[in-house]
Amino acid sequence: MTEITPRIYVASLSDYNAGRLVGKWIDLEGKTKEDILEEVNEMLKTSKEPIAEEWAIHDFESMPDLGENPDLEKVVAIADAIAEHGEAFLAYAKYQGDCATKKGFEDSYQGQYSNDEKFAQEMAEQCEDIQKEVHWPYTCIDWEHAARELMYDYFEEDGYYFRNS
Repeated sequence: MTEITPRIYVASLSDYNAGRLVGKWIDLEGKTKEDILEEVNEMLKTSKEPIAEEWAIHDFESMPDLGENPDLEKVVAIADAIAEHGEAFLAYAKYQGDCATKKGFEDSYQGQYSNDEKFAQEMAEQCEDIQKEVHWPYTCIDWEHAARELMYDYFEEDGYYFRNS
């Protein structure tokens, strides 16, 4: 698994409105809301504008786009979940946006599969009721059709599968 470091780019709005880019990339790993605000205030001190108090997030890296002024507690929670669960949570957060939560991820995550058919086959292999009903493994199953039906209750993002809430 590749290392993922969620980051945000914060910019001084006074400078932005004056036609200059003054900003900073902030790594979110292990940061609290207070840590982020401290780094933002340090960035604002580098402004050439006499009053530089307002800022916005202008870019996200290894994070879903949460808009220019998201709740920093939410930013921290998503970054922490990405640090814990890696690419799987990042895929979940891309789909869920600012509705992504660690609990929601843990409740819905099903695993990583190469395609919908492989996912459907794995689900069937794990369910004894299905196996009994279709006389597993002796029945010829149309996995493409089974996957299409199954995906009404699940979603896939970047090869990761999740149960719909």
